[in-house]
Amino acid sequence: MYLFVIIGLIAVFVFVEGAGMGFPAGWITMIWDVPSLLMLAFITLPVLLASGLGKDFLNAFRLFFGKKEYSGLAERKKAIEALDVAIKSLRAGGIITVLLQFIGICNVLKEFDILKWQANMAVLLLPLVYAYMLNLLLLPIKSRLSKEVIDYMNDVEEI
Repeated sequence: MYLFVIIGLIAVFVFVEGAGMGFPAGWITMIWDVPSLLMLAFITLPVLLASGLGKDFLNAFRLFFGKKEYSGLAERKKAIEALDVAIKSLRAGGIITVLLQFIGICNVLKEFDILKWQANMAVLLLPLVYAYMLNLLLLPIKSRLSKEVIDYMNDVEEI
């Protein structure tokens, strides 16, 4: 199922490219912005570590991909909480990064030259795109773990 999310994201990019919606050849290099990804990582990782959920965040992936066979209810709930914190901090990090970059652009570009503003605004929105794409990748993990918690609780009620 997780593969469907990745395939869906790739299909969106292929559709946008095939429909000729403004991406020229070599568009993949145009949407690759390492500083934006680093800013998101430098915002999200400290939040996870400060909340004490770093290990639980990694554990969520082990539980999702079946690398860990036995786990209790508490372990799954901690993993869900870690995913919640990661999703919220990614969203906040994307918005903070966009606002910081916008302030930087306004300080650098004193005069209004439409070509410079267009190029900078395109790069400005990339952290938000990255944050929401990462959210799309984390949501199936969170929903599967939540479903397993509900199934576990139903099994306990039946006994």
